[in-house]
Amino acid sequence: MFAGPRYFNLDAAMFKRFPIRERIGLEFRAEAFSSTNTPQFDQPNGNASDAAGFGHITGTIGGNRSMELGAKLTF
Repeated sequence: MFAGPRYFNLDAAMFKRFPIRERIGLEFRAEAFSSTNTPQFDQPNGNASDAAGFGHITGTIGGNRSMELGAKLTF
C-alpha cells in the first residue's frame, strides 16, 4: 500500500459589522477558499499489474482558489 502526498488546505474569512441604527446593522464579508492555491495531488496508482503506471500520480483533488464577497443587513 502506498501513502500519498499530504493534504494541505487553508480557508480564510474576514468580516466587518457597521451599526446603522440601534436595531439595524450592516455586515460585509469576504471569504477565500484554498487561499494558498496549492495543488493537492491524488493518490498514486496502486495497480501492480499496470507496469507503466504503477506508483504514478496522474491527477489532482480539490478545487482552485475561489473568493466570495457578501453583505448582510440585520434588523
